[in-house]
Amino acid sequence: MHFKLFLCSALLVAACQEAPSWMPGSQDDEQGTPSRPSQSAPEVTDSSLPADPIYKAAITNLDYLKASVNLEPWLRRGHHGERLTIAILDNGFGGLKDVIGKQLPPDTKVEPSKLNNESPTPHGTKLAEIIFAMTSGSPRWTSESKHPRIKLYNSNGFTNFSAAVDQAISDKVDMIVYSQVWEFGGNFDGGGFINAAVNKATNAGILWINAAGNYASSSWQGSIRFRSDGTVLLPYQENYVRLLVNETATAVKITLAWNDFADTKDWRTSRDLDLVLLDSKKREIAASRLIQDGVDHGKDPKYSAHAREMITTNLQPGVYLLKVIARSRNFDGSSRLRLAADGVNISFLDQSPFASVMIPADNPNVLTVGASDDDHSSAGPTMAGFTKPEIVAPSIIEVEGAFAFQGSSTAAAVAAATLAVYQEACGVKFTRKQLLDRIVDGRISQTSTKGLGLWLNADGLCR
Repeated sequence: MHFKLFLCSALLVAACQEAPSWMPGSQDDEQGTPSRPSQSAPEVTDSSLPADPIYKAAITNLDYLKASVNLEPWLRRGHHGERLTIAILDNGFGGLKDVIGKQLPPDTKVEPSKLNNESPTPHGTKLAEIIFAMTSGSPRWTSESKHPRIKLYNSNGFTNFSAAVDQAISDKVDMIVYSQVWEFGGNFDGGGFINAAVNKATNAGILWINAAGNYASSSWQGSIRFRSDGTVLLPYQENYVRLLVNETATAVKITLAWNDFADTKDWRTSRDLDLVLLDSKKREIAASRLIQDGVDHGKDPKYSAHAREMITTNLQPGVYLLKVIARSRNFDGSSRLRLAADGVNISFLDQSPFASVMIPADNPNVLTVGASDDDHSSAGPTMAGFTKPEIVAPSIIEVEGAFAFQGSSTAAAVAAATLAVYQEACGVKFTRKQLLDRIVDGRISQTSTKGLGLWLNADGLCR
C-alpha cells in the first residue's frame, strides 16, 4: 500500500493533523501562535492508515534508493558524512521514542523549542530515518554505525520556525533540511518574512535544502484584474478555477494568497481579497472573508494582517469552483494572486503547473529538491525568474508492513544524505553555488525527464 507523505504546508489540512492547536482568522494568527502540522508543501497523509506500523516501521528499499543516486561506491570507500551536522526542522517527530536505538542513534532528540506545540505527525522522524539509513548504509542502528550528527528542531508555527533557525545557527550546523512549504508569507519571488528567517541561516554559511512542495497539479497563479463588481478574472468562464475531488470525504485546504508581504511578519496589508468555494451548480459551500485593512485589530477573528484567505473543509467527489472577490481597489499592475489546494488525490482543472513552488522553496539562496518519481512535485520558475527545483531525487520510501511514502519531502531527505556523503568525501563544506555548479556541469547529476537528477559518479572519487 502506498500513501502520500506530501509535504504538509505550514498550515495543514485536517487529514494531516491531529489535535490542531492553531485556528485561522485572528489578527496575529501567523505571527506567533502555533501553526498546523506541516508537510506541502504541506504533505497530506492518509488518515485511514494505522499509526503504529508507520511510526515503528523500518525502511526496506534502501538498496533501491542508494542505486538511484549511485551512493554505494561512496559508502564502500568509507564516506558517511560523519563530520557534518544535519538539522531537520519539522512540525513533528511522532514515534521518535519507538525508533531510538533501532532506526536512529540513541542520542537523537528534539531540541527544546520556544513553544511546546510539536505535532504528533511522524513526518520529521521519517526524514531523520532516511538520512541516517542512506549515510550509514543500513536502516538499522548499531554501535558500529557511521553517519552525520542529526539534530531535530520543532518548527511548528512561525515563532518556533524562527527560533529553530536561530538555534541551528548557534549550534553551528552544516546543513538544514526543511521538507515543508508555506502557501503564503511571500510575494512568489523568494522574499517575505519566512524567507527572511531562512536567509539568516544561509548568510551564516549553512546549506539549506528545501523540498519543492507538491502543488504542480493544484495551483494557479495570475494577475489581479477585476470587474466593476469586484469579481477577479480567473481562467474558467473568466470567473473560476475548477477543483477536482476524486475520493469520498476528502479533507481539503484551499489557500488564496497575494503578493503583499514584507520581510517582517509585522507588516499589515491593506489590500483585501475574499475566497469563495462553490459547487458545480454555483451554490456557495464555504468562504473565507477576513478583512485586511492595514489596521491592528488585536485578536478580532474577523481581521487578518496577512494577504491570505483559507478554507478547510471536507468534500465529496466532484468538480468545485473557486471564486475570488476584490474587496478593496488598491491593487496595481504588479499585483498577483495564487490559489493552492491541498488534499488526497485532488487537482485543479485550471493549473499553473510551472508556477507552483511555494515558500521557502522559492528562495534563491536555498537548494530546492523535487521528486523525480511524483507528478505532483512542484516546479518553477518563480516570479523573480529563478528556476526551481535545481535538482530532483527519488522519493518512494518503502517500509515494513508494505506501507510507502512518496513526495518531495522524502526526495529532499534523500538528496541531503547523498550530498552529505559527497561533501565529506571531498573534504569540503560546499556552498550552494558550488554544489549548483556541480549539478549544472554534470559532476553530481544526470539528465532525467524531470530535470537534472542527483547522481554521483561511479568510482566514488570527488570531482
